Amino acid sequence: MKIDITYPLTYEAMAAWWKRFGGEIARFGHWGTHLDMMEGTFPLDYCERNGRIFDVRGIMDREIDVHDIDFRQIQANDCVLFYTSMIENVPYGCDAYLYERPQFARALIERLADCRVSLIGIDMAGLRRGREHAWADQFLAHRGIYVVENLMNLNIVWQYAQERSFSVSTYPLNCVECTGLPCRVVVDMAD
Repeated sequence: MKIDITYPLTYEAMAAWWKRFGGEIARFGHWGTHLDMMEGTFPLDYCERNGRIFDVRGIMDREIDVHDIDFRQIQANDCVLFYTSMIENVPYGCDAYLYERPQFARALIERLADCRVSLIGIDMAGLRRGREHAWADQFLAHRGIYVVENLMNLNIVWQYAQERSFSVSTYPLNCVECTGLPCRVVVDMAD
C-alpha cells in the first residue's frame, strides 16, 4: 500500500503563503512539503530510503527529547518520521502552526545526527522555532542530513507501521541555489 504524505498545494494555500511573505526569493520553495537545503545538492541516493516512524503526539509542554524515541529502531541512512499531529490539528501556515509548534531538543537533533540518518520528516514547520530553526537545518545539512517539513497523513503511516520499517520515496524539485525544495514524498508499506 502506498501512502502519499505530501501536503497538497492548493491555489489558496500558495496565494496565502505568497501574500504573507511578499514573494521573497529566499522563501521560494519553503511552502507545502519541502526539504530545507542549506548547502550542497540533494543526493539522488536519498530518494529511496528505509523508513521508521515515531509517535510523539501530545508533547507540547516540553521539548521532544531523546527519551521519547527508541534509538534501537534507527539504522544509518534511515528516513525517520515524527508524528506530532500538528498539521492535523492546526491550519497550515497560520501563526500557531508557524510559531507555537512543538520543537525538538538540541540533544535529540544531535543524537539523530550521530545515528547518521539521511532524512528527518516532520508534520510541522521545523525542528526548532525562531532563529533556532536555521541552526537545526544547518547543523544537520553539514552532516548530510535533510529535514522534510509539512508532511501529512502520518497518522495513517503510524496506524500501519508503528514499529515496522517501510520504504520512503522523496523526490525534490531540481532547483538551483534555493534553500527550500518542494518535494513529493510517498511511503510504501509493502511487506
